[in-house]
Amino acid sequence: MVTKHVLISFLIEKYKDDVLCDMISMHASHLLLGRPWQFDRKDKRDELKNRYFLENDGRTYTLASLSPKQVYEDQLKLKKKSEVEMVIQQCEVVVTMQKYIRKWLVRHAYLKLLLAIIFIQCC
Repeated sequence: MVTKHVLISFLIEKYKDDVLCDMISMHASHLLLGRPWQFDRKDKRDELKNRYFLENDGRTYTLASLSPKQVYEDQLKLKKKSEVEMVIQQCEVVVTMQKYIRKWLVRHAYLKLLLAIIFIQCC
């Protein structure tokens, strides 16, 4: 059931557009552009070459699908980006834990002394 509408701006290569979308509950977030949008933009398709021709603001745009090589490169970029984000999250957790431990040790100064004694005895 549609409960809200949202105006979305998007960019595909040089083609920029705004579209009023219905919002529905779903597990993934995608921009689904259907027949009303295609009709408004005077959409034309070349099914053999898998290209779309759109008109917006008096200009004609050609949108072509990605080649298999481009799809693969995009997947690699996304994977690398997610790995970098994972490392950043892990670093943030470590920094947060260090801050927490420092605060805890400041509050419990006698434990610092005890830890220092234990460290000296072990070495």
